[in-house]
Amino acid sequence: MTLGASSFIENRFQDAVTLDEGFYRLPQRLQDKILPPFVLTEQEKVRQRLLLSNAQVHRLEEMQAQHGQAIKAKADSTANPAQGVGEAAQTADAPAAALCGLAPTPLTNRGVKSQDGYSGLPSFEALEKLKLVAMGKGKYQAVSIPLPDKSKDVKHSFVDWVNFTFKADLFPIELNTGHPALGDEDYITALSLHLHDIFGYGITRKRESGLNFYHHSYDLGFNGWGIVCIGGQNGSVLVTVKGQGLMSAKVGWELRLKRFLQNIPDAKITRVDLAHDSFNSQVSLNDYLEMYRAGLFNGRGCPPEVECHGNWEKPNGKGRTLYIGSRQSGRYLRIYEKGLQLAKGYHEQFPDWVRVELELKNDGRITALCL
Repeated sequence: MTLGASSFIENRFQDAVTLDEGFYRLPQRLQDKILPPFVLTEQEKVRQRLLLSNAQVHRLEEMQAQHGQAIKAKADSTANPAQGVGEAAQTADAPAAALCGLAPTPLTNRGVKSQDGYSGLPSFEALEKLKLVAMGKGKYQAVSIPLPDKSKDVKHSFVDWVNFTFKADLFPIELNTGHPALGDEDYITALSLHLHDIFGYGITRKRESGLNFYHHSYDLGFNGWGIVCIGGQNGSVLVTVKGQGLMSAKVGWELRLKRFLQNIPDAKITRVDLAHDSFNSQVSLNDYLEMYRAGLFNGRGCPPEVECHGNWEKPNGKGRTLYIGSRQSGRYLRIYEKGLQLAKGYHEQFPDWVRVELELKNDGRITALCL
């Protein structure tokens, strides 16, 4: 039998030796938040003793010692590049081969990837599902994907905005009468049924004017849930669904939308916002700013733009926001104190509520439908 702790140790070891050097320039307290110190819990130790032989336990203990040595060597080489580089590289090249005979298994709810196999042992931290991912040349990799379990953690990730476009002539549709939808009004009427199948609601009314350089615009759903634009723009159709609209959509809308777009040639997602709420966040906005200064948000060797909104010198309880990147670049990160900004009791119940929002656009890039 095997133990998930072997996979946990191996992955933590690899994390320690492959992190960007900027990580080791962070204060120790922040390093511990991003990569908590490696310590087996009592429950893991019990499982270790029950499922492993004495020889395997000994190898796990050796791996734990290597993990600590790798972190120290990496930190020393970063602090003084002239010394310790060879030692750090030598330690980093000591792979988890020391765990020979141990097939890694998922132990935590962080989506650990199994390199050599999957024993079938479930994680005791959260329910998980196993997905086989094709790696090419006939090779597959087992990836453990955690299923949300709000009783285990007060965190929540979701899609907060989506825009997609397609050419109307590449997606011909018919009215209920069986006649083709030729004009814009007819096309919107027929398209509303497809959108209802995807999200659980359709187009509700025509707006007074066009939008986003389109001749006509329509409300999708209620209370500003979304907008549909048509007319001009090379015969394209733009559909925007905002956060409240996605929250109100029928369960499973993501897969239905993916299938819908896959059936339309050249259909594309032009914007998608991904959000993550941590209601009792241990990482503050000051911590994120330190990460930026350490270069952890750099791309292609260049630091992105950064803006700090709110009272950072003397926080006044109204909430602060950190912006990283640029909307013009197609990648824009917003990190803010959601509980404090909402107020109305949220600031008392969730004073450490931090939301991270990543806005992705297709400017100079292609947004995959499987995102």
